This record gives sequence, structure tokens and C-alpha cells, in this order.
Amino acid sequence: MRCLLSMGREDDVKGFWHMLKIFSLVQKRIPEARLILVGEGSFEEYKKLAENLGIRYEILPIQPAVDALAEQFAGVNLPLSDAVLNHINI
Repeated sequence: MRCLLSMGREDDVKGFWHMLKIFSLVQKRIPEARLILVGEGSFEEYKKLAENLGIRYEILPIQPAVDALAEQFAGVNLPLSDAVLNHINI
């Protein structure tokens, strides 16, 4: 199975709708592909869009979904900061 994972809180500035629209094109070429969103929020708006686009997706709250996070970065890394605030092993 092919899987695309995206992390972030539910916020319009994150642009999840762009990813959903693009992923719908990916899923047409790779039918077994699945999208997983991990973050804080209900993601209700994005669930509706995903269903309208026919996307196979899963939305998980950050704490139960992630036991550890490995990240290589330069500068400020918000997913890393979110992990620290949520007491996730890094």
C-alpha cells in the first residue's frame, strides 16, 4: 500500500485542501494510495472535501498516532515543536 502522511493542526493556513485535491489525482493513478492526516482538530471541513473527492483517508489525533518522531531540519520546525508539546519521543 502507498501512503501519504501529513501532520499539522487544523488551520486554513496549513492548506490541507490543496493536498486533498492533489491527492485525489494521485489516487486515480495509484488506487491503493491512502492519505493519513495527523493533528489536532476535528478536520470536519476536510473530511467533507475528502468524501466529495472520493479519497481514501484516515484522520488521527496526534497523541495516539505517534510514538516517536524523527525529523531532520534547519531553522524552526513546527511539527517538532508540536511533538515536544505533546510529549512525543523524539
